[in-house]
Amino acid sequence: MNNVIQTEGLSKKFRRVNALDGLNLEVPQGAIYALVGPNGAGKTTAIKILMNIFGPTSGRAEIMGIDSRRIAGRAFASNRRARRDRMEFGMEIRRSSPLSKQPESKPPVQREWRLL
Repeated sequence: MNNVIQTEGLSKKFRRVNALDGLNLEVPQGAIYALVGPNGAGKTTAIKILMNIFGPTSGRAEIMGIDSRRIAGRAFASNRRARRDRMEFGMEIRRSSPLSKQPESKPPVQREWRLL
């Protein structure tokens, strides 16, 4: 089975602070993982390295066999249509849910939807 996410010795240092220290992770295709830990444990830093928002200080990370440092907007854009379709489906469910109905006495809430 292929790993969709794989890191080896992934580290990130901000000046003198080690935000992430030697993360080794393998996420097989079809698996569901959660990053759990206290504030400052490096969860967000790890995700930002995987998305190439931050570069690692040391180590390496791969997403679907591609070095995370090579991932750019185009790599994420290839899945934009699928994300938009899922989001629109989710909005339709929320709109039709009885829990989303506003009480008659209050004016309806103006909602704004944006694709990021």
